[in-house]
Amino acid sequence: MPSVPHKPPNAATSPLVRGSRYVMLGLGILYGSWQMKRLSKKEVEIQKVEDAIRAKRDARLAKEAEANMKVEMNDLAKEMGVENRM
Repeated sequence: MPSVPHKPPNAATSPLVRGSRYVMLGLGILYGSWQMKRLSKKEVEIQKVEDAIRAKRDARLAKEAEANMKVEMNDLAKEMGVENRM
């Protein structure tokens, strides 16, 4: 059975490098939180505009659905030999 080569011991990491890693981690967290607050404010404004557009679209689609239903019901009435009801 072949022997597995031993891994050399880990090199000691400089305290400056370790400290720098934690500082960068902290700065990244702070930057992310700042970005989240900034983008959340923008998103609220975007959602207001999109809600208005969505309401107009829903109203238009409801009118179209009502008109299509009336046409279909009148066509069905003709097929069944009944006078138009709508």
